Amino acid sequence: MIAAAGQRSRRCFIECFTAIIRNKNTRLAYARAVGQFFACCEDRGLGLAELGPVTFVRLYKVPSEKPIRPTVKQHLAALRMLFDWLVVGQVLPVNPAAAVRGAPNM
Repeated sequence: MIAAAGQRSRRCFIECFTAIIRNKNTRLAYARAVGQFFACCEDRGLGLAELGPVTFVRLYKVPSEKPIRPTVKQHLAALRMLFDWLVVGQVLPVNPAAAVRGAPNM
């Protein structure tokens, strides 16, 4: 999804995961969370341009049936951070995850 959105999105993605996250374990956990979400989007044929707040809430999936609260918070933090970085890099006009403050009901 990131690669399909062009050079600017690729650069922002790399910068986000290298410049902001210094801890290797956090970087891996955030990358896993983002990868799961993007896989869900790609399964439905969605690109970055189609992601808005409503679409984000509808598609966001917690990795297990009974999520542990810190995991949900970590996944949302990872997605919010990446989308913030994509907004700053002028890849997206708004952060689709910005309004989500807890685990959406699925």
